[in-house]
Amino acid sequence: LVDNDADITFGPNTSSNWGLVSHVSVWDAVSAGNCLAKGALSSSVTINVNDSLKIAAGALDISLD
Repeated sequence: LVDNDADITFGPNTSSNWGLVSHVSVWDAVSAGNCLAKGALSSSVTINVNDSLKIAAGALDISLD
């Protein structure tokens, strides 16, 4: 089991509404990369213009089964 040791922030969203965000994924590159892990958030959140999605330090837990 590993978790994030610092806050992870996506945004602020400066374009159109992102809508309901229910899952996250971890990739090895900004574009054309490989998905390393993915999963559902414990609760979904709606991201509109000027909003950010913040995952607090220690809140993202990844385990390989």
